[in-house]
Amino acid sequence: MSYQEIDHYLNNLRNELLVNGNWQRFFATKEELTNVPKRAGVYVFRNEEDKIVYVGETGSLYARMKNLFDTRNHNLRRSIVKKFYSDIEQFPNYVLASASDKFDKATEDRVNNHLCQELWLAFMEVPLGRKELELQLLKEVDTSCNLNIRAGHKQADHGQNA
Repeated sequence: MSYQEIDHYLNNLRNELLVNGNWQRFFATKEELTNVPKRAGVYVFRNEEDKIVYVGETGSLYARMKNLFDTRNHNLRRSIVKKFYSDIEQFPNYVLASASDKFDKATEDRVNNHLCQELWLAFMEVPLGRKELELQLLKEVDTSCNLNIRAGHKQADHGQNA
């Protein structure tokens, strides 16, 4: 495939996801995940102002959506708290979470409510090129909750500038 063909393919995927995507509220419970495919794909979250705030790719959309219920398993939850709920005066019980420790129950509840009430989700299966699509989306939108963009993604340019 030529770079033009790859760009065309990625642009079609991008449009299918962002423009024609099946936007929905995030799942309130794990039981609601039954219609999420267990295949590889890309997912995006947008806020009420239609601004994309998070882009991700995964080998299993189902497993990733399930991981979003656990602060220890997903950076998005920690990013939401850091951005919206870490003011110590407003939230005096705030304790930083990590990959091994959850937030306190009140903060976990705030994150769950934020995911379900403040954000919209779209996802699609992408059997080929999911990392490239994620990179393209990260380059074109200001993803305020993608705090840890991998170094390889920052540097990649698909050989166009080589």
